[in-house]
Amino acid sequence: MYIEVGLEHPDAIMTAMGMPSSPSDATEAHPYLLELYDCMTDVGKVAFLVSLQAEVDSNSSAERDIFDALPESEAACIREALTDEEFQMLLGSTVHEAFNASDALASCITDEGYVDIFAAIRITRAAG
Repeated sequence: MYIEVGLEHPDAIMTAMGMPSSPSDATEAHPYLLELYDCMTDVGKVAFLVSLQAEVDSNSSAERDIFDALPESEAACIREALTDEEFQMLLGSTVHEAFNASDALASCITDEGYVDIFAAIRITRAAG
């Protein structure tokens, strides 16, 4: 999945490096980052995106970045689909672990909910 994203959306890597999506804006803001990006092979760009995602996920919390971010109806849908033990394990996991652990998330979360989760993770990352 990450490889596909990296290949189809190379601007995601630039954004992850903290550069504006426009190359001219990136050159003005952080010229050395653009040089670094240009030196990377396609494999290097994908590896960077994968490692960045792993770092972001290790600092995520399913409780904070999923359940606290979702509308009540979506959080309730997930809660109702799980046993008490499954729900407690989910709360103690990272975002990536949570999505791997239960199909309830994918079936209960709307497109808007995914945006809310993404925003929560970005806010957590900016604060940390």
